[in-house]
Amino acid sequence: MLIKELIQRVQSLYSRGVHAEDTRLSNRHIYNKLVSSRILLIQRRFTNGQNVSQWIYQDLPCVEMIKAPLIECPCVPKNGCYILKSKLKLPKPIVGLERVVIDSVTTLDGEIRLDQTTFSNVKNELESKYSGKRLKWYIRNEHLYITSNNYPELITVRGIFQDPLAYSKFTTCGCDNPESDDCESFLDKEFVMDGDLIDALVELANKELSEEFGKNREDYTNNARDKNEEKL
Repeated sequence: MLIKELIQRVQSLYSRGVHAEDTRLSNRHIYNKLVSSRILLIQRRFTNGQNVSQWIYQDLPCVEMIKAPLIECPCVPKNGCYILKSKLKLPKPIVGLERVVIDSVTTLDGEIRLDQTTFSNVKNELESKYSGKRLKWYIRNEHLYITSNNYPELITVRGIFQDPLAYSKFTTCGCDNPESDDCESFLDKEFVMDGDLIDALVELANKELSEEFGKNREDYTNNARDKNEEKL
């Protein structure tokens, strides 16, 4: 379903429960509620031991890798050991059942699938004659690292990311502002979500908006009452 269609559904449902003058919400604000609701629903599925469909996974097709020192601390002398680091921070993935939902890291053609490791294990693995030659990846400070210093320059990352639009930084569109006339409006993009969760998504987003509206109105009423009391 397109983002604009979901926003229209949430706006329509939200408008039924508030005063007419309070019904207009920005598209971006509603979208942010859809994103937070999507995260919660997906995490619930993982917590309940349920699976999500492959349609909910997204590919970052062109993640550019740059050369970086193994120890990125300005206070430590460079030791000549380099690995590869993603030029941009990766979109934040959804976390479920104590694991980050990144399904795979591969070369662009998909022929080589990299194994996952951790930063704490890198040094020992690089020195191992058994595993030192295998390409491995890990996440640190939101960047993706590969245990190689010259290959590959571009990779593909597949996962479930918190914001379905975050993948656009890793496409070939070349548009810095996704809402400009040079690129497709974010409203016309697909909102990546399993179809059987769409109704729950809309209802949950509406609930968050309604609770937020009630809190804001309560704060406004309390502030107005306090000002009136100060004048007496």
